[in-house]
Amino acid sequence: MYKTISDQRIFMNTKVEFITWTETDRDKVHELFDKGFQQFHFVIDKFSRFKKDSELSKLNHSNGRKAKVSQELFSLIEFALDIADKTNGAYDPTVIDFLETYGYGAKYDFSRLKNKNLIKKEVAEILKTRPSFKDIKINKSSLIIKLAQNQKIDLGSIGKGYAIDRAFNELLPLENFLINAGGDIQAKGINKNNKPWLVGLKVPKFGQIGKIKLDDKAICCSGSWARKVKFFHHLINPKTGIPQNDIKATFILSKTAIEADAWSTALFVSGKNCKDLINKYRIKAVIVNDKNNIKKFGINLLNL
Repeated sequence: MYKTISDQRIFMNTKVEFITWTETDRDKVHELFDKGFQQFHFVIDKFSRFKKDSELSKLNHSNGRKAKVSQELFSLIEFALDIADKTNGAYDPTVIDFLETYGYGAKYDFSRLKNKNLIKKEVAEILKTRPSFKDIKINKSSLIIKLAQNQKIDLGSIGKGYAIDRAFNELLPLENFLINAGGDIQAKGINKNNKPWLVGLKVPKFGQIGKIKLDDKAICCSGSWARKVKFFHHLINPKTGIPQNDIKATFILSKTAIEADAWSTALFVSGKNCKDLINKYRIKAVIVNDKNNIKKFGINLLNL
C-alpha cells in the first residue's frame, strides 16, 4: 500500500526535507533517509570553508604551495573553474576575500557594515591586487592544485547542490521522492496524486510567480534576500567587489542540482548580461529583475 513518509533536519543553516510516496517498508525508507542526510554531513565536513579541519580549508591554508587533494575535491574545483571560465569570471569561486571583508566569515560578524566607507576602501584595494581564478594551477593526473598567494576557494555556490545530488543517489531505490533543501529541490517520479511533483517558485516581498513540474530534474534558486544584512548580501560581483543588485532572483532547471546551483549563482552575479549566457549555454531559467519583471527561458510556468 502506498503511503507518504517524510523527515527533515537542519544542515547549512537551512531545513532539508525528504518526502516519498512509496510502497516501501517504513523502516527501510528511514534507513534510506538516514543515508541521504549523511550526504549533507559529508559535504559539510569535507568541503566547507567554515570547518577548520575540512579538506577545503587545508587547501585554502596551503598559502601558494602545491597541494594534493582527493579526486572528489579536485572534480568540484574543476567544475567551479569551468563555470568561471564560461562566464568570463562573473562567477568566481575565489570571492572569499570580498565575503570576509564584509564580515561573512565563520562567526558571521557583520559589525564592520557600520563603516561603509571603510569597506568601500578595502574592497577597492582588494580589486587592485587580487589574483584571478585563472591563476589557479591544476594537474588532473596528479590531483595537484596550486592556489595563488593568499588565494582561497569557496564552494558555497555548489555545495548544497552537490549534497542534494549525493542524497538523490542514495534515495534512488525509492520509486517516488522529493528533496527540498531550503527551496533547492530535486525530485524523482510522481506524487500522491499520480502526477509529477509540482513546485512553487516564490520571491520574498514579491510573492509566488508560478509553479513548475519536476520530473527527474532539479531546480535551484539564488536571491539577494537569502543572506542580506543592511547593504550586504553574499552574491558578490567579483569585478566590482560589491553585491549584485539588478536581479532579485534566478531559478535554474537542470538534470543535476549541482548544475542548477552553480548556474543560479552565475546568472545572478552576471546581472543584465545573464541573457547572453542563457542563450549560449541553453540554460533553462526564470529571472526576476530589480523591476520585478519576470523572464522565462525554456521553462513553462503553471498558474498558481
